[in-house]
Parts: sequence; C-alpha cells; structure tokens
Amino acid sequence: MRLLLIAALLVLSVPAAAATATADQSGLSHVVPYKSQMYTVTAADTDDLVFDTKAGTSGLYIPIVVTPSTATTTLNSISDGRVLGQMVEFMVTGTNTLVIPTSLSNTDFGLAGDASVVEGHSCRMIWDGTSWRLASLPGLTITRAELNLLDGITATAAEVNALDGATATAAEISLLDNQWADAVYTVNAESTDTVTVNVQFNDAAGTAMATPVAVTCYLSSDSAGLDIATTAEDIAAGTDGSVAEAVANVAIFAVSEADGDLDVVVTETAGGDVYLVCRTPAGGLDISAVLDFTA
Repeated sequence: MRLLLIAALLVLSVPAAAATATADQSGLSHVVPYKSQMYTVTAADTDDLVFDTKAGTSGLYIPIVVTPSTATTTLNSISDGRVLGQMVEFMVTGTNTLVIPTSLSNTDFGLAGDASVVEGHSCRMIWDGTSWRLASLPGLTITRAELNLLDGITATAAEVNALDGATATAAEISLLDNQWADAVYTVNAESTDTVTVNVQFNDAAGTAMATPVAVTCYLSSDSAGLDIATTAEDIAAGTDGSVAEAVANVAIFAVSEADGDLDVVVTETAGGDVYLVCRTPAGGLDISAVLDFTA
C-alpha cells in the first residue's frame, strides 16, 4: 500500500509535457492546454489562426510558441480571458512573422497599426476583464524609465518628423536644458513719466524659471522690435533683478532673481510709445506690450 502511494505521488509530480501541433493548424480552434503548459503550433494560413484560452484554461500565464510557415501569419481571434489578469504570450520561432491585428482589442493596443512579431521576440497580452491589452511591444528595446520621460509631450507627428535627419547629439540637445523660452510681461501704467515692466521668464513647459536668467534687452519704437527707440531718458532696475545699461537709454544687460523675475523701469518725458524687447537664448525676439508715455 505504501509503495502504491509513493508511486502515485511520483506520477503526480511529473511536469506535464508541452502540447505540440506540428502540422498546419490554420483554421482550427485551438483549445489551449489546462493550466500553464507550453503549446506549440505551426501555421501556414495568413488570417485563420484561432486560440480558445477560456474553455480549457485556468492558468494565469499561457505561453504559446508559434512557428509561421509562410511570410506572415495573422492571429485571427482569441477568446475572452477566463480570469482577470490572465496573460497570453505568443513567442515566434522561425524566420517568418506573426501579425497581431489591432482589431483584437478595443483599445487598438495603443498602436497606429498591427503589431508584427518576428523571430526571437514575443508579444504579451493581458485580459483586463473586458478586452485583451498589449502588455509588450514586439522588438521594443526602450525601457520604462525612458518611456516615462516622454510623459506629457504634446508634439505632433509632424513636429517629431521635423527632427528626421537631425545629427545633433543628446549632449548638444541638452545644451537647451534650463533655458528660458518665454517671457510674460506686465506693463504697469505710467506714473510720473516712468513705466515699470514686470518680466517673468518661464521655461518651455510654461513654468517659472528656478534659476537666474541673464538676458539682453532693448527698447524698440515698433511692436515687431525692428527699430531702436532713442527717446527714453533712463532704463533702470526695479524691485527684482539687476540692470546695467549697455547703450545709454537704449539697451541693457539684465539678470533676474532666482525665480526668473525681473523689473525694468523706463523713464521718458517726451511722450510716445516704446516696447521692451528681450533677446531669447535662440536669438529670437520676445516683445512686451506697449509702454505708453504721455507728454
């Protein structure tokens, strides 16, 4: 009796062999083996590979090896998952391609087109209780941390494509890091022939700079910043930042506070309109609203 019990335990402890279908299995509904056994299938048809992961499956992880015998084999359908979080992984061997169409998920896998799985790669899909979701992008080598760096980017495809052919290195692009990209001007009303302009320098995300900004500014007589104004009688610093005149009453070199704030005080008694123009790090012009002086 003891020997029979030991023999029975040994039989139960032997791992189940991988189920294999070596002939062309296209057009058949494959009931994936019970629990998490490996299932191997060869498929030749381009759009008729069907898997049933619910009828005979209870495992949370189901590895399926697919060997396409033609250039491309498309996963035609896969039944609803049996339990929340169930994962199916399609692993491809051979030199041909398995195509995972976007039609298999109501979220389209987050892709613009079908996912192609080539030799040596796999595609993982997770059942979320409603639909299958792509858990990995075939052949993708980018890390999660690298992907998270893209979070919040609003660039369009056309804007990204504008970088096509660029030869700048990461170090060269990083030279733009922590540079101001936009100036927000508050032009106060004239008081005793003076107008104070409060300038807030922001980064490309619209956030106030967290470091001092060094900037060159000048006064212009037109809103495009094309003509130099020569009517002012003084340009000085206000409460925030410091100012040094580079050209008397025309141009200044200024340094903001640590939070990107700068106050510029312009004095003019003859009356007229001028504009404060700041040169951007890229060489462009950032122009304030009009400073209106009355005679």
